[in-house]
Amino acid sequence: MNRIVNLFTSDVIRKAIALCCAVFLWYQVQGSISVDRQVKFGVTTLSQQGLGQNNFTLRVSPPAGWKLTAPSSGDTISIWFRGSNSELQNFTARQCSASIDVHFDADNTQDRIDFIVSPGELDWLRPGDAHYLLKDVNRSQPLQKLTFERVTENVHVLSYRDIAIVGDTAGTHIIDVEKSRFINHSQVTLTGPKFAMDRLQLQLSSQSNGELSRLLSPLRLAANTRQDVHPRLHLADEWEAAGIRMTPRQIDVSVPVRLRQSAKFVWLPSATDLQILQADDNVGEWQVRPWEPTQWIAELPDVSATDARATVINTQWISDHVVLLLPLSNLSSDSFSGTSLMVQATLIGFENSDDLLFYQQNMRIRAIEPEDAMVTVLRIEQ
Repeated sequence: MNRIVNLFTSDVIRKAIALCCAVFLWYQVQGSISVDRQVKFGVTTLSQQGLGQNNFTLRVSPPAGWKLTAPSSGDTISIWFRGSNSELQNFTARQCSASIDVHFDADNTQDRIDFIVSPGELDWLRPGDAHYLLKDVNRSQPLQKLTFERVTENVHVLSYRDIAIVGDTAGTHIIDVEKSRFINHSQVTLTGPKFAMDRLQLQLSSQSNGELSRLLSPLRLAANTRQDVHPRLHLADEWEAAGIRMTPRQIDVSVPVRLRQSAKFVWLPSATDLQILQADDNVGEWQVRPWEPTQWIAELPDVSATDARATVINTQWISDHVVLLLPLSNLSSDSFSGTSLMVQATLIGFENSDDLLFYQQNMRIRAIEPEDAMVTVLRIEQ
């Protein structure tokens, strides 16, 4: 037992030095062994973006009139490097970025170009270190080519079919997309790579068959929506991801929400239903020309037809509670003979003041044809 203890406790200093030397040599050997390492780079086409000290960025400058589509801006690509752990750590720790300004000739019939490129042809921020770590890589590099498409532009006139609805209104209401209004802009300019634009144009052409175009981002309804909605929509994400841009970038829309079936009652009054509110004595005497009534409507636009206070409206209710008045009292001594006055509807006969207030606030009574509510009056000369 003592011999085992002495083995660990005797000559401790020399043993500690030997252990430190062994660890140091192990790290040295590890650091000098060449290994392959895959590094991921974010692709950008923003020419104004200075790479500076930013790491892991590949900036691609397309030729004028062309757009990078594969990989596209925002994608990630991989590049293999080979070197020791210390060399790779030093390279990836700072200014591990590259760029390339692409130039090529294309005739008018070419809408897509594959530009062959290898990692060694990129302009690295640290070119010496990059080329050293790239030269001995003996595996296939994921970066083989850059694909560009010609940029095209189209003007699109906005339609309600460009609006897709996600979600539902309250059960008593519907959203009337066909009556949508575009507030500030009636058309947009779409710009993007040729083949993505062709797909979008095919989608837009489907509107003629009554289909939605899915041009704009969906209008997302809050639960139990009962009022008109006024969203601000942008280009749908799928077209943004395809490299298409829309000008203006955002569109303000107003979309009406209404009852599925509002309460209303149509009736035909008789000429004798018209009551005259006589003029003041100081404005003279007036004669009312015969009135030929047409259909009138009493409606509750914001009340469901199934509401209890709507279902009671019938011919008898109209007779009991609606009076049609011709207000000669609105005339003055300066009024001309042949003046036209509008027939006005007044509510009467409610025992419950709450009911009267409800109908005053919610009911609209009018002639279906507005001009049929006008009656001509003639001054009687003395």
